[in-house]
Amino acid sequence: MQTQRIDEKLSFLHTDAHPARQTARQTTGQAAGQNAKAAPTILSRAAEVYISAKGRELSAMDTPDDRLTPAETALAAEQNELDEKRAKKDEAAAIEQRIATDEKLTDDDKALLQKEADKLKRAGMTDEDKLSTLYKEKYQLEKQITDGTLTAGEIVNTMRAKDESIANLQNIIKEKAEHTDALRRQSVQERADLEAATAKEKENAAPKEDNATANAVTSLTAALTKKALDDAESKDKDDAGHKDAARSE
Repeated sequence: MQTQRIDEKLSFLHTDAHPARQTARQTTGQAAGQNAKAAPTILSRAAEVYISAKGRELSAMDTPDDRLTPAETALAAEQNELDEKRAKKDEAAAIEQRIATDEKLTDDDKALLQKEADKLKRAGMTDEDKLSTLYKEKYQLEKQITDGTLTAGEIVNTMRAKDESIANLQNIIKEKAEHTDALRRQSVQERADLEAATAKEKENAAPKEDNATANAVTSLTAALTKKALDDAESKDKDDAGHKDAARSE
């Protein structure tokens, strides 16, 4: 759009039909014609510089903003941790699938693989997974009491420890959830602030660039027009001098 406006403002430099161009051609002779031919070259270079600067700006606008705000960085770290845990679970599941289906494995092979799978499963446990495990362990203890295998007195301390572990883990999960929610709200505000600042930068920069370009175009137009008129005036004086000399002869 900017390049089109430049061409429109300086159309007389590119078209022979414009009156100013015809006058310059008719009155300045060969010298004026050479100056007129040089004008598009000067304009082309000026436009080339402008287009390059504008192209870089447009290219930057098309590029996604990969900068993360502090809150977005924290959220990305949380998500990355969850993804890593999920990957470990998937790897453990694949190992156990192989143990169940690969008939070539020896018992020792299976034992080693199961050990590796268990290690991966532990590493891949989330807080929710750990809480689920604690509930299962507590249920098994209660079942033993119901079955008569154990008495409540025998495992009272164990049950109390399980309840404390469950309560502590529930608090941790709750605090983490609240922290994540706060980060999400913060990230929305930070992103809005960043986009507003970026838009303000572009808004402030655009008029400066447009004004500078307009001033350059105006100066170039005035200089070339003055040159054409000066050459025409000089040519008129030369012609008049030749005529006077001819009359005197």
